[in-house]
Amino acid sequence: MYLAQAKWDTPRVVKGVRFSLRLTSGKGTDARLVTTAITADTEHRFSGLPLGEYTLTVRAINSYGQQGEPATTTFRIAAPAAPSRIELTPGYFQITATPHLAVYDPTVQFEFWFSEKRIADIRQVETAARYLGSALYWIAASINIKPGHDYYFYIRSVNTVGKSAFAS
Repeated sequence: MYLAQAKWDTPRVVKGVRFSLRLTSGKGTDARLVTTAITADTEHRFSGLPLGEYTLTVRAINSYGQQGEPATTTFRIAAPAAPSRIELTPGYFQITATPHLAVYDPTVQFEFWFSEKRIADIRQVETAARYLGSALYWIAASINIKPGHDYYFYIRSVNTVGKSAFAS
């Protein structure tokens, strides 16, 4: 189970305003109500959320009970997508690997694995390749990096929920 924290702002300060929150899971006709809340704060924590796609709707309610226009956002609790492409930049006895996601996600880092041989079965990466570390990009530099040789990076996306499949 996971925790999601929502924060929002108002264009002006209004005394006595409260906010109505409605959290649903799923999309379209399959959407199901997860919870509702009323708060005077401009943030709220939702706990005990399973993996899934969510829609949060926030509406201001004044002291007369009149409701403002809803503000809606969607979010996912899931392992990240695998890198959509990997940019390789050669250097002087070094190689820089920079993975990219199809859609930017600031919560994602990448795990870097390295091998001098191609690994045919991607499920064997963790046992056959060398783990380099986690970062947004990786520079493999060594006297062992030689011109005219092939080297292989295996990279996967990582967030607090899980890990993607490897990309190479």
